[in-house]
Parts: sequence; structure tokens; C-alpha cells
Amino acid sequence: GYSVVVSGRNFVNSPFLMCKVGDAVALASFLSTRSVQCHIPALNVGNVRISVSNNGVHFVDGPEFVCQPMPVLNRVAPSSSPAYGGALLTVTGSNFVDTAMLSCVFGDLVVPAKYVSKTSATCWAPSQTKNLVRLYISTNGIHLSDSSLLFSFSDSPVISSLVPSTGPVEGGTVVGIVGYGFPTDAIYCRFGNQTAPATRQSPKFLVCRAPKGKPGMISFSIATSYAYFSTDMSYTYHQT
Repeated sequence: GYSVVVSGRNFVNSPFLMCKVGDAVALASFLSTRSVQCHIPALNVGNVRISVSNNGVHFVDGPEFVCQPMPVLNRVAPSSSPAYGGALLTVTGSNFVDTAMLSCVFGDLVVPAKYVSKTSATCWAPSQTKNLVRLYISTNGIHLSDSSLLFSFSDSPVISSLVPSTGPVEGGTVVGIVGYGFPTDAIYCRFGNQTAPATRQSPKFLVCRAPKGKPGMISFSIATSYAYFSTDMSYTYHQT
């Protein structure tokens, strides 16, 4: 269990100051006439009432306490971000809760998260100096999910999608590349072993024209004159 602070008035610093959480009764810690600290025992999922007594006999009902299952994390996409941050992440799993305190925790850095559903939430990757951190979800701003995911920060660009990701074998399809951390110098798209110049439309969007190819799926990546950045993206050629 852990402790919560109950606020109100007329609390007394008494040896009989008690908290009752559901049916469990325990000594409370006096903080002031307006607040006491109550220990929360192990609870089943659901709502319980917290009550406080100055004499250990007569209890006054306080607010309900909501016991929620801990979030379980399955996947984060993308799984990396530039070191200066800015990547929009989608975290999937289970037991996510729509609260004002919902947050993503990258090591010791906390950023707000947006609730999407019980199985999904989004957040923006922060600026980070560490290369690899553990990513957690918190629903109350204090306690972290039991499970976590590895998340990396690097100077390499991150590609989140290709639009479209398929085109005719004759080539000529204008392909949009959505991502982050693109190099500022000349950049190229690599369709398998073929290259095509890319045009930077914005810091997060490139376009290039697919060259001719053979039917089937090939790897897609980006490169500069001095570096090659692999990705897990692919492009598919089809017959017209």
C-alpha cells in the first residue's frame, strides 16, 4: 500500500486519530487541523470510502478513493526520437485511464499524455541527453506502471510513415515522408539500392519521386552524402 493526504477541517492531533479505508482501520498521521495522512492498504479494483475519526470511534465520511489496475504497456511507436525531442508517440497497452494526471515518464522526465482509449495514449517525446531510457505510464502522476518499454533518443532521423507506400513499376510516384530529425543538408531517398533526391517541405515532411522498379516490396531509407539511415519502412512496386 501507500499513503494519501485527506484534506478537511477540525482534525485533532490525538493518539486515537484514525482512518478507515473501506473496512480497514489504521492509525492516521496528523499533519494539521486541515489535513491528515492515511495509509492505503491493498485493495481490489473499484471505489472505496475514506473516513476519518479523531477518537477512533466516530468516523466522518470523506471522499471516495478509486483503486485502478496498473497500466500494462505493449508497444510504443515510433520507438525512438531525436535527442531534442518532438516525436509524437502512440503508446498501446491496457488499463489506461482518462485522468488529468495521465503522463508518460521517460526515465526521470515526466510529460503530459493524452488519453485515446483504454488501450492507447499519446505523448510528445521530451528533450533528453540519455541515449536509452525506460518509458512508463502514470495515471495519477505518482505511481508508475509495473511494465515499461525501452525508448531511444538519437541524432538519427525518425520516419513514422510513407504516403503512399506503394506505386507502379514505371516509377514517378511522389512519395511523402513524415518524420522528425531530418538532416539539414542535401538528403536522398533510397528505394532498395536506388536513390532519388528528396525535397524538404518542412522540418517534419519530405517528398521524393520513386524511380522505376520491379514488382514486389523493397526497403526504404534516407541518406545524405555522408551518412545512411536505415529504417523499418518498405515500399511496394506493383504492375499497372
